Amino acid sequence: MDGTMSRKFLRLIQTATVLAMMLVLCVPAFSQVSMPAYRLRAHDIISISVYNESQLNQVTQEVTPDGRIGAPYSKMIEVAGKTTDEVQDDLIAIYKKVLNLKDPKVSVIIVKFSPIRASVSGQVFKPDTYDDFKPTDDIMMLLSRGGGANLNQKANLKRAMLTRRTSGEVIPIDLDALLHKGDTSQNYKLEDGDSLFVPQIEEPFVKIQGAVQRPGVYEYPAVGTYRLSDVISVAGGGIRTLTKFSDVLIIRRSPLNPTAPQFMKANYVRLIRNHDYTQDIELKPGDLVYVSETKTPDPNQLGQILNTVFFIDRFFTGGLFGFKF
Repeated sequence: MDGTMSRKFLRLIQTATVLAMMLVLCVPAFSQVSMPAYRLRAHDIISISVYNESQLNQVTQEVTPDGRIGAPYSKMIEVAGKTTDEVQDDLIAIYKKVLNLKDPKVSVIIVKFSPIRASVSGQVFKPDTYDDFKPTDDIMMLLSRGGGANLNQKANLKRAMLTRRTSGEVIPIDLDALLHKGDTSQNYKLEDGDSLFVPQIEEPFVKIQGAVQRPGVYEYPAVGTYRLSDVISVAGGGIRTLTKFSDVLIIRRSPLNPTAPQFMKANYVRLIRNHDYTQDIELKPGDLVYVSETKTPDPNQLGQILNTVFFIDRFFTGGLFGFKF
């Protein structure tokens, strides 16, 4: 191998060595950040070893229901709520005192985690209690087992509640932020006895009034979308010679201000005749659909309907899509 090749080979070896050292140094730091300390619970199984001490054989212990273990040459000691490092420190202190060991090397390793029991209820497809979660599992895992609250149109994702059995703490959770906006701060780790409740939205229905055969209130489906054509269909369609489908009015609460309405117009005639599916507006729970009988809606009838739903008189004084009352 000539001098040039030797220098290149040496630089390659040096680079590989530096990279290997960086990898070794980075792994522990990464592990410390990504793996928070686990605290032992009843029925966890741990292994205890003392290196180079023949009188102390390796033993496997299950944490008792009252949170203790029986280590070699030691009385029962409390371990529930402690990390393995803390238990190691306790045993080191015990063996220094009891066996006069100068510097015992104690290792405590978790062999098997006690399964975590958690439940999910409310507006999910499979409400139930599950008893096989791991300490690394979280709210997303619990929702997945419950069938996924994001698939249930009646679920009020912003008002979910997580109850901790051990402390009684009730934690509000915005599942909409977690599921749809990537807010992982809402994705709590599960603790034994946790209970997640997903409530129903306040108005899980759509109202339709005016010139249809069966005006009334219709339940919003749990799965899939609900469009203008769907609610007109379940309401029996229009009334011959009376219904004016070219000006269908959809009224919706504002998500930012519940007392302020949003208004949309749809030309249902254009949808049917021209297959203009932009007119087939997707409805939301709580929407009111008003189908007019004439070119100008009856102000008394429309005003009465709106007032009984969620509006007040001041919204109609300035006109509604050009309709003056």
